Amino acid sequence: MTKKFSQVWVNQTELGKKFGLSAVAIGKILIEHELKDSKNGQATQKAIEGGYAKSTPLKNGTPFFMWHLQKTKDLVSKKHVLLSEVDYWANEVKKNLSDAERLFEEGQDKLACMIADHAYEEVPQKIRVEVRAKIEP
Repeated sequence: MTKKFSQVWVNQTELGKKFGLSAVAIGKILIEHELKDSKNGQATQKAIEGGYAKSTPLKNGTPFFMWHLQKTKDLVSKKHVLLSEVDYWANEVKKNLSDAERLFEEGQDKLACMIADHAYEEVPQKIRVEVRAKIEP
């Protein structure tokens, strides 16, 4: 079965979520391994030729690169622990709830309530109770 593009290639933000790291932290790791240029922020020739990166320019022509999920995940996991599925989803729900709280403070009550009400919807049913237990002790 052929995988979808989004199952193979991810941006730095999505890769970072797998480890509980920011996109900036992932960028620094890629720079350490000479897969990303520290000056222009683009993938290096080594990254492209090695199958770590793929050029996917934005609609306006701005250079942008996606990263091979498995290859970069293997690289990052040498120094960082991959989050469990429960921890990954707990982080996602916490982010959604934090966004809802910020919106509420800004006076956008309806949007805040909508986000908070749906914070757990994407969490796989089989781990929803565990995720909720991590967030709501």
